[in-house]
Formats: sequence, structure tokens, C-alpha cells
Amino acid sequence: MLISFVLIASCTASESQSTAGDDTSTPSSFTEGIAGEPGYQVVFRSDLNEQNTVDIYLSRNLDGENPIRITNSTAIESFPCVTRDGGWIYFISDQDSEQSRLGTTTDIYRIPIDRLTGEPDGDIERLTDNDSVEFGLSISHDAGTVVFMATSLNTPEYPSLYISNENLTETYMAVESVEHPDTPLLNSLPKVSGNSRYIVFNAMDVDKDMDIWIYDIAGAALSKLVDTEYPEYFPSISHDGSLIAFERIYSDDINDEEKMEILIIDRSGRNEVRLTDDEFSDSFPVISDNGEWILFTSKRWNFTGDGKFDEALYYMNVNDLEIFKFTRHLNFEEQADWSDLVIAD
Repeated sequence: MLISFVLIASCTASESQSTAGDDTSTPSSFTEGIAGEPGYQVVFRSDLNEQNTVDIYLSRNLDGENPIRITNSTAIESFPCVTRDGGWIYFISDQDSEQSRLGTTTDIYRIPIDRLTGEPDGDIERLTDNDSVEFGLSISHDAGTVVFMATSLNTPEYPSLYISNENLTETYMAVESVEHPDTPLLNSLPKVSGNSRYIVFNAMDVDKDMDIWIYDIAGAALSKLVDTEYPEYFPSISHDGSLIAFERIYSDDINDEEKMEILIIDRSGRNEVRLTDDEFSDSFPVISDNGEWILFTSKRWNFTGDGKFDEALYYMNVNDLEIFKFTRHLNFEEQADWSDLVIAD
């Protein structure tokens, strides 16, 4: 089958969900990481500082209270990722950007984190210095595999998918957009599995359908995972690559928020399960390492009580579909990522 990029190297779940989204409890299975015991850690970007800047924050519990501010600058940070041992946070920033009439460049950075406290523990390190726009960052558990999208300012509609090592010193292009008006990778956001084996991303085919694709890094093999009449976006993948979560819009209008739902499917493209089925927008799902939890963005929080629902972060158990609120502030919190937190003895 012809696709618009080249290779370089249902069943419906139960509807017994929370619709108010006001549950303030936290599952007892979530604990702060201690030596040898897994916990969970969430990184996200937010304007919590209320200084008209967007910074990176880290939470080592899932009650959403008192997250740790990781970056503090006038730059715009995005796409944060955290290593499983809690020692590094990687992110995209324009803090050393070069501006021109064509736009602003961005680069990849990382900052060391105190494994016990979660506080920043050193200077920010710049890992790339290119005349390009980099976005859609994702890392494996040990950051041994780093994947991201990049495009030049001259041809921003033709981004490509890149794979690199933890220091961004050995980078190669894995999937390249062909210069074609369909711009297949224009809105793609990749996610790599924790074991560094698979990458999932959304992309267009020649029929201009937005579908879910999977790339086997070891075999350099690309295949379509989900192909329906509806547009699918923003997949994520469990640690072993066995489960993929993604967003589907059950409408011809990609801006129809009431039709944005979250589903899971296995790596073979079978056993699809719809996890949300309500009038709220549910998007940007991130699946936990063990495949049992989904962190996602949704407009189901009536913060002001005026009937207007605000966007916030939630997480859901894929077995009983119970939904818990992570966000505790009206400030926006987005581009979240999470992983197990396992601190070595």
C-alpha cells in the first residue's frame, strides 16, 4: 500500500463512569516512590506560576497538590518526559531559540532531578542545537531511546520522525515525510515504549485519513495499527508495547469535542475497547507502564459552578473505568506524561 511517507533505517466498555469528574480521592495503589517500591510520577507543563510563562512541573503523587516547579524562565517549555528512576526530566524549549521571519526554533533539553526529593539538582543541559523546530518528545524508561519530530523553518509542513540516544549524539531519521500536499506527519506526536522496542504515532495516509501507526525499532518495520472511517490521534504505548491507548473523534468534524473519546487496543490491532462514552471531550491519553491506568485531558470540571466545563487532567482505571481528578487548579495543565517511579536501593 502506498503511504505518504517513506521508511528510512470493538467492543464498547461499560458506561458506568463518573461524569461529574469531581472525585477528589486517590487510589490506595498509588504511593510515593520509595526504595525498591514502584510509585507514580507525573510531569506536565502549566502556567501555575501566574507570571505569563509556561514551565515544567513534577508531581510524585496523584492528588495533584503542590507539584514541584522544575523550570523557571521566560521561555516556553513543552513535551516533558521523566526517566523511571526519577533522575532526569527531558523537555522541549525555545530558551535559546533563533528567531527569523520564518518563525522560532526549538531544542531538546534535560535537567537532573534529585531522586529522593524530586527537586531540580543541577543545571539545565541543552542537547540539540539545530536550525529546526523540534516537538513531540518521548523517551524510554532509561532515556536510552529518545524520539521526537523535527522540521525546518523553510518547510514546516514536512516534519520527520527521529530516533536518538540519551545524549542526543547519535540521531537518525526513522520516518520521513515526502514533500506531498497531504503532509502526513504534520500533526504527529510519537510515543516510545518503555522497553525501547516500539514507537506509535498518528499520521495521514494517501486518502487523508488520520490513523494510528506503529514502528518496530528493532526490525525497522512500519505498519498501520488502526484504520477506520473516523480520525484517530495521539496514541501512547505501555512499557512492553502490548497495549496502545489513543483518541478517536466519532464525527466528521475534528473539533467536535463531545465526540472525542479514548480507546485501547493491543499491538496486533485487535481487541479494541472504548473506555469513554460521554458528552465531555476526552483526549491526549497516556497509558501507564502496566497498562492498567490512563492519564488524559478532559473538559469535565465545572470549576466556577457556572456550567462552563474547564479543561483538566484526569486518570482512569481501564478495568472498572473509575475516573479520578488530578488537576486542582484552574490554571491549564497539559502535555502530561507519567511513568513508574522506582528508586534504586
